[in-house]
Amino acid sequence: LLTGRLPFPGRSSLAEKLVAHARASFPPLGPGFPEGLDAVLARMTAKDPADRYPDPAAAEAAVRAFAAGHRLAEVALPGADTAEWRDR
Repeated sequence: LLTGRLPFPGRSSLAEKLVAHARASFPPLGPGFPEGLDAVLARMTAKDPADRYPDPAAAEAAVRAFAAGHRLAEVALPGADTAEWRDR
């Protein structure tokens, strides 16, 4: 949803998709996304629970710290039609 593309393209069967989601890390977001966002999302979606934020409050603090360093309201994310989302 964030990038407008599938996280694990090329996997056609349900089994392949389930294995990818269970074992593979999400790929980097790619160009156009604010620097540092990959690291926050990688920790939030880490496969090993010990590598994730310890609780929702810690994840929220990381997102707030990231957002404080960026003017996110002015960032147009690739693949996102901001007008469409704003009008919902």
